[in-house]
Amino acid sequence: MDAILTVIAVLGLGALLIAMFVFTAAARRYVTGETQLREQEALASDLSPYRRSWVKRSPQDRRRRKQPTSFPLEINGVYITAERRINPDRRRSA
Repeated sequence: MDAILTVIAVLGLGALLIAMFVFTAAARRYVTGETQLREQEALASDLSPYRRSWVKRSPQDRRRRKQPTSFPLEINGVYITAERRINPDRRRSA
């Protein structure tokens, strides 16, 4: 019985130490903002896809149309042959 209680105590102490480590690591990251700094540096790097220049759009937006869209059509020089949105639920939510 003493051996079982000793094993349970050792495992409990180990779980407590692991929980303390996880909590302190999360608190340190939250207070210092380490992950936010890394994300900002990644966004500012030259390899980030967010640093690309904005795509010029034509002033005529296809969403301003009153009539339904029929395919094939050309939008900003891109020829679209068929509707790519197949799921009807997507249209209902929009």
